[in-house]
Amino acid sequence: TETWSRSARRTGSSTGCGRSSGCGLDPTVVALQLLLTLDCINLGRCAEVRDRRNRLLRTNHVAFSDGAGPINETVSRAHAHIDCAENGEYRLFDDRSGHGTSIVRTGRTINVPSGSRGVRLQSGDEIVLGEARLRMTTTY
Repeated sequence: TETWSRSARRTGSSTGCGRSSGCGLDPTVVALQLLLTLDCINLGRCAEVRDRRNRLLRTNHVAFSDGAGPINETVSRAHAHIDCAENGEYRLFDDRSGHGTSIVRTGRTINVPSGSRGVRLQSGDEIVLGEARLRMTTTY
């Protein structure tokens, strides 16, 4: 089992949790721990994506808040997904997002074209969804 940590970086803060509030967190960085136990992890804006008849089309396991600022608005509702192969390899796929998906690896940007085989993720990769960012690191 692998544990991945995600850091979402954004400018501004809708939480009101600055250093002056006493919580000790930098309002521009959010860090979470996620145990990847699913075969597919959906990434997008809003927890649920519904059609015009209000039918559930998709559930995002990593969801950016709708209306939480201009950076979150660059994340499509059904932006991308991560597949976990049986061999333990993680691959990132773009799901026809409006603002694109890429990976920053050791300072180099790798585009993830829609409809491709996806791009294999490595520990330390920064996933870029529009202008939002997630840092992926593995620990064993």
